[in-house]
Amino acid sequence: MAFSWEASVEDVAALLPQRTKGEFGTDGEFKDDGTTTPSKKQVENLLKKAASRIAGKLNVTEAKDICPNGPLELAREVHALRAAMMVELTFFANQLRTDQSPYEKLKEQYDEGLKDLLVDYENQCGDDDGEGLGGEKMPRGNFPHSGRWGRRRF
Repeated sequence: MAFSWEASVEDVAALLPQRTKGEFGTDGEFKDDGTTTPSKKQVENLLKKAASRIAGKLNVTEAKDICPNGPLELAREVHALRAAMMVELTFFANQLRTDQSPYEKLKEQYDEGLKDLLVDYENQCGDDDGEGLGGEKMPRGNFPHSGRWGRRRF
């Protein structure tokens, strides 16, 4: 799959500089020569999986990609964050409960970015007929945020 908003291996490396350390210190990139964990190929595979998950949330396919005026940079950032989280979960799971893993910070940024992406995507790419994410009809307009849905006390 190739989407217009896909992040690169370099984007993931920029989020995880401590994971690109080779024999002679931080190199800034993942390599296939056995000097980094994960390898470049392994990160490429995780990027594919992350792209599939995000595409599912946006209800886009390779044939029906994100609209041209859509939030491409934000989608790329969210994609890189998701892949970086997957690197941490896949290769450094034993460090998740320590200060050695940036997973929690990555997840915070991913959750916030994904929320913004879904809103921006709907606003910039939603059909005029109100068709939203998932192919369902969505109401249009500026509605006040009520806080907790369904928990209103009278």
